[in-house]
Amino acid sequence: MSTSSRLADALLGSPIPPPRWLDPRYRSTGWVSPGSAYPSLYYFYLPTHVPAGYIRAELDELTTCVNPPLVQGWAWILALAGAAVMFLGLIGMRQRGTDDGLAIAMVLVAIPAWFAAVVLGGFWSHDVELRDGSVYVRRWTDVWFGRTGRSVGHRASVHAVLSCGRHIHLAGDAGVGVVSMAMWPSSSRRALEERFEHWGVELEFPGSHHAHHPQHWSHGHHRFDHELPEQGRHRRLDGPMGQSGLQS
Repeated sequence: MSTSSRLADALLGSPIPPPRWLDPRYRSTGWVSPGSAYPSLYYFYLPTHVPAGYIRAELDELTTCVNPPLVQGWAWILALAGAAVMFLGLIGMRQRGTDDGLAIAMVLVAIPAWFAAVVLGGFWSHDVELRDGSVYVRRWTDVWFGRTGRSVGHRASVHAVLSCGRHIHLAGDAGVGVVSMAMWPSSSRRALEERFEHWGVELEFPGSHHAHHPQHWSHGHHRFDHELPEQGRHRRLDGPMGQSGLQS
């Protein structure tokens, strides 16, 4: 992996690793945290137990979406920068009092500016979801604010085309849409083929010369029957799920 690819992964992925209990091996047994590494602190240490049902639900959640919302590396960097700006502003206010307008602005603007940057990034990044047998496209902001996004159609009717590794063209019985993968980390790009195969969605690649073209596929046309999980909790919405207009 090149240096630029590592940098892109660091900026677009999450710096927080997944929890240790998020493992298919614990679907039926649950997970209990190992004993404390410091025996002298035993009486202050309570082992954590994650029930099997919760683990199953979280794993099913992962299989029903591609590129789920997360706080990416660039957002964490901005948060650290904002904290530093606020700290300098507080120092300025302590030294020069409340007459220092710049110091006051540094304290007051840092947090709203961070939230605005995260919402803007979420507006441009999309999650492709399988919900009630249909494929939906939602911006991350749609997920955060509980909006339904756009239904492309039932999974059996959806045809997907990967265009130059940067866009997914989706067409189904409920409409068409184009999803940009510019803000997707490499883990989401790698999961695309696996998720679509699991959902039974036809995926077409431009040709064997394409960098993302798997040699064992020609033009998709792969349909698989799988036991599909229930919709994930972060996508449960009150009332019937109608087909809304394009949210992009």
